[in-house]
Amino acid sequence: MKLEVWSDYICPYCYKGKRTMDLALKEFEHRDEVEIIYRSYVLSPDANHEKPELVNDMLVKKYNMNFEDIQAENLRLTKQAAKLGLEYKDLNSRFDVNTFDAHRIGKYAFLFGKEGLWTERLMKASFTEGLFIGNHETLVMLAKEIGLDTHEVKKILKSNLYKADVLKDIELADQLDVETVPFFAIDREYAISGVITIDDFINALNTAYIDSIKQK
Repeated sequence: MKLEVWSDYICPYCYKGKRTMDLALKEFEHRDEVEIIYRSYVLSPDANHEKPELVNDMLVKKYNMNFEDIQAENLRLTKQAAKLGLEYKDLNSRFDVNTFDAHRIGKYAFLFGKEGLWTERLMKASFTEGLFIGNHETLVMLAKEIGLDTHEVKKILKSNLYKADVLKDIELADQLDVETVPFFAIDREYAISGVITIDDFINALNTAYIDSIKQK
């Protein structure tokens, strides 16, 4: 079974979704038969790293959202994340980030079977540690923590390496009509859009597995 995951490192719903997936897979009887493929999705390609903007301010300007509603949603998200064992620290102080370069490093991490580690590390950096992952020095530091070659990481960040791989994932998301993340595709037959419960995720995996057996 192939489980494809579209997510962005700065998406609080995606961190919840990843943790839900991880917990569901721990209880899934056929976990060893599941291949997880992380796909890139960039929520804020126009984010200005020279003059970083708070996410809350961006949402108000770009989507005409109410500031109080955003704060209330951030509080709700923080409480929900805690139930999954995640610690979200002050979502109201987050800066908007163009994560394209971070996703390019993710493609490099994939070569060593570390894209899942990279995803987890960046999400923790974003939501628990409050780090600005649009900064190249921060990306190099985090890459070193999971055992990636920092010389190669610096080389990638100074080039366009893996740009095509990230763009391919984004194009594929468009083809599959992905409108929100996290988005999970199981064998391209079953889709999970957004965050669901652990039990529902397990049920989706079981249904997909039974169907895959029938088709053999």
